[in-house]
Amino acid sequence: MTITTDSTLEVNPKEALPSGAPVDRVVLRYSQPSHGAFFASVMQRLQQPEVSPRQLLEALSTAVDEMEAEEARKAEEEARKIEEEKRREEEEKRRIEEEKRKEKEELQKAMEAQRIEEEKKAEEEAKRIIEETKRAEETKRMEEAGKALEEARKAYEDAKKAQDEARRAEDEAKKAAEQSARSCGVCHSPNPSARAVFATCGHVACLKCAESAAAHSAGRLECPFCAAPTTYMRLFEREMITGVESSPKPSSRSVRFYDKDEVKEFDKDEDVVDTSTVSLETTVSAIPKGGNPLGCGLNNWFGKKN
Repeated sequence: MTITTDSTLEVNPKEALPSGAPVDRVVLRYSQPSHGAFFASVMQRLQQPEVSPRQLLEALSTAVDEMEAEEARKAEEEARKIEEEKRREEEEKRRIEEEKRKEKEELQKAMEAQRIEEEKKAEEEAKRIIEETKRAEETKRMEEAGKALEEARKAYEDAKKAQDEARRAEDEAKKAAEQSARSCGVCHSPNPSARAVFATCGHVACLKCAESAAAHSAGRLECPFCAAPTTYMRLFEREMITGVESSPKPSSRSVRFYDKDEVKEFDKDEDVVDTSTVSLETTVSAIPKGGNPLGCGLNNWFGKKN
């Protein structure tokens, strides 16, 4: 904005005018476009004939002060806005960082929960494997125990079978021995109705073979096996040779005792006593009531010789 008079002077409104300096023209220079409207309004007010250049300068100085104050206020407002913007940016930055921190914490929590879950699953899997291993070992142990029990049972059955076979063989051998003991050693008659028992030497022969041997030895009673003088019993009843324990006691029987010197007969009413010896499985003896066996001619029977 330019005020033109007879003289021209460019001055700064903030500077004082030289004392007594004539002012013909005042040139105002401003840098802000917004200042133009302000100065224009001021100049329109002051461009009156009665306003002197000095008054104009003073008014302009005042206007400039006000303008600078306004500019300072605006600058302060702008700085406040900038500060507010920075604060908002800082808050936004802090908010974003807080969100990132929360996201990171949530991610860490999720990862920790996943790790715990995986560890739990791994532990459960390990427990399952251990349990399956234990069950497999228990099953194997039970199978081995069952196998061992089956083998033991089979061994027991085999042993029992062998024992039964041995018992049967022993029974058969015993039966054969009993049969042999009841059989005549000369003619092998299995169940003679009458047999002779040679008490001195223990050999056994039936009555027929014994009498045949006696006939060949001039009537002497000798064992047909070893020719030893002996005493033998003549049994006339079949039931007498079936065994002392198993056979019932006969109600009456006739028994004759022979030795080489005498023969003594007993009546059937006299008591009959069944006895057994180690060498002779079945023997029969008849002793009179109150009698003495040694007086009955049985010296050789009891092992005594004349």
